[in-house]
Amino acid sequence: MSKQNSRIQFAANKIKGKIAEEIAKQDYIDNGFEIQETGIGSDFIAVKSNEGTIYKEYVDVKSGNARLTKKQKQTKSLLKKDHIP
Repeated sequence: MSKQNSRIQFAANKIKGKIAEEIAKQDYIDNGFEIQETGIGSDFIAVKSNEGTIYKEYVDVKSGNARLTKKQKQTKSLLKKDHIP
């Protein structure tokens, strides 16, 4: 694949990822969650309060064959150790 084609593919993948993230955010909002941006290795945190219990979910949206980055893998590992979904 040429450099030009690689750049075009990268741009297309970036757009697909943003669209997938917006769809996921809207789905969470439609189900009563508030969205908090993170910038720490996940796309956002979905938060919902139910009868005094606060439920938090760290969400990293992937589309197609996208893989986790090194930072996202580290965050996932830390969250798993702390039993955080």
